[in-house]
Amino acid sequence: MRNLAVSRQRKRVFLSTLVVLALFLVLQLLPEPPALTAPIVTKTLSVSILVLVANILANAIRLLVVSRHRNKRGIANDDKDNFTVGMNALVNAATVIALIVVVFWVFDIEFRSFLNSIAIFAVALTLIFQEYIKNFLFGFSMMFSTDYEIGDYIQVGEMQKGVIVTLTFSSVHIKTETGDLLFVPNSVVRTHQVTNFSKLKPKRMTIEFSILRDQMRSVDKLEKQLLEHLQKKFPDTIDLDRSKLQVRIANKDEVTFLLELASRKSSLKLKEQINAAVQRFVVEYK
Repeated sequence: MRNLAVSRQRKRVFLSTLVVLALFLVLQLLPEPPALTAPIVTKTLSVSILVLVANILANAIRLLVVSRHRNKRGIANDDKDNFTVGMNALVNAATVIALIVVVFWVFDIEFRSFLNSIAIFAVALTLIFQEYIKNFLFGFSMMFSTDYEIGDYIQVGEMQKGVIVTLTFSSVHIKTETGDLLFVPNSVVRTHQVTNFSKLKPKRMTIEFSILRDQMRSVDKLEKQLLEHLQKKFPDTIDLDRSKLQVRIANKDEVTFLLELASRKSSLKLKEQINAAVQRFVVEYK
């Protein structure tokens, strides 16, 4: 699988190189068009070739750096982490910058004069798109950060808890415990309190459940039996001394509990498994 992924990346670089060679040949063999269009055609092809060359070099560097990073951290080529996503984004950004620089250079556009001519317009655009600019900058910084990594189990503010699926320039994609996919803007992540359960030691998880009063005689007995049951089912995962059962709501017919577990591991899949085990225990409890 690793070799297949590397082969695909190398194939993309190879195909880009062929495109550059093809454009270069077209530029050399192109018959003389009318005088008015000749410079535009030539310069457009020159821009295409130079930008593709820059993209090939950037992708080659990305391939080497990412491959070394994956080997160092033992990450499969089909898996993504923050650094991999960040490098891909960096290559895209570098290609766009190269395009702008080459266009100015090939078409002999004076950069300072261009900035002066669009100064007022640029200020207006900045005000209009300031939220997008914030999201872009925050997203870029998070891609090379270890505060929130792909695969981490987090909660943003009062939103649902979930696992980070990927990071983009606009938002963080979070898969919730109910299977929904949240698209949280990067600016919201930066300006709200974020709890990263994957970084906590011990890691915390809470599970809510209800039980009929007729089924229960003692809260202490229920707590002891439930924690022992979970420890047997998930050995080397549950820390009994730091876990507890709290009464959240008590009414005439049933009692709602909040189980706070101290876990040595944390993932959405693990929580789903523990939640299923708790619910089954409650149904069979006597």
